[in-house]
Amino acid sequence: MVTVGLVTNPTSGHGRARSHIKKIVQRLRDNHLTVIDATADSYESTHRAAHALARQGVSALVTVGGDGMVHLGVDSVAGTNVPLGIIPLGTGNDVSRHFAIPTSVNQAVDLIATALRYPDDYIATSDVIETTRPDGTPLDLGHQFSMAIVSAGIDASINARANAMRWPRQSGRYVRAVMEELPQIHSYGYTITTDHSTFTGKAIVVSAANTRYFGGGMDIVPHADPTDGYLDLIRIDPVPPLEALRVFPQLFKGGHINHPAVHCERTRQVLIEYAPGPDVARPWAHPPLPYSDGEALADLPLLIRSCPQGVRVITPRKDSGNVN
Repeated sequence: MVTVGLVTNPTSGHGRARSHIKKIVQRLRDNHLTVIDATADSYESTHRAAHALARQGVSALVTVGGDGMVHLGVDSVAGTNVPLGIIPLGTGNDVSRHFAIPTSVNQAVDLIATALRYPDDYIATSDVIETTRPDGTPLDLGHQFSMAIVSAGIDASINARANAMRWPRQSGRYVRAVMEELPQIHSYGYTITTDHSTFTGKAIVVSAANTRYFGGGMDIVPHADPTDGYLDLIRIDPVPPLEALRVFPQLFKGGHINHPAVHCERTRQVLIEYAPGPDVARPWAHPPLPYSDGEALADLPLLIRSCPQGVRVITPRKDSGNVN
């Protein structure tokens, strides 16, 4: 018997997940899969149920929703042999975009069923991000492992603003959030320690990436490869507001990478801390609460590292480390 665990956020995509769930369950059953619904009444209780299913040995854990549900799913299956299936019905869907998961519900369900019949062709191994306190202490339940990007600058503020919006639909919320954040852009104080160097100074964007997309399709790290064992650290220096208005739209096509204010570094781990600066009377601004996969994590300091081959993912093609 082939059994899949199912987890969903009924509010994903303004209720689209809820409206599709019966159809999804029926189509899974039509593909001769037994479905166990692990969805509970809160993120924490759903995570506990999903985590338990993964350790009971279901054939796959399937998330229905956006990147936040992928975040929950990755944290549940990381370190196990249970593959993650993704049915993208959220706002950003940046993880599914990287792995070229079909946006059609029926196609996404059929891909999962096919992958469980032919795992060698459709189940890929991917790195994941592990985020802890500097001494290795885990964060709150459900936020140790991530798939996409840990954001710790204005990129995190954009995520928080987009999450609070109810209009427009889908990725348009991120575009609106960018336009509302840029006129009041702040630079923040950091000490950033990588495998190779330590930076202390101001920045407006600090992102540690495993996959390439953020904010509903911003191609923030076009060269990101979640099979290379490294994170791609992106830091953008402070720029005037008018220059920021010119640079940020380029994020949607990856055109920002060659800008002189943009710094890229490959590293196996990065420690991000708040730095108040040299002037005690006028300290540098404290960075916003970091986000990953659309979910709030915990305040700095954070130790972020790549966990090579930490999760198995159902994809349309097994070699999907850098899908265009």
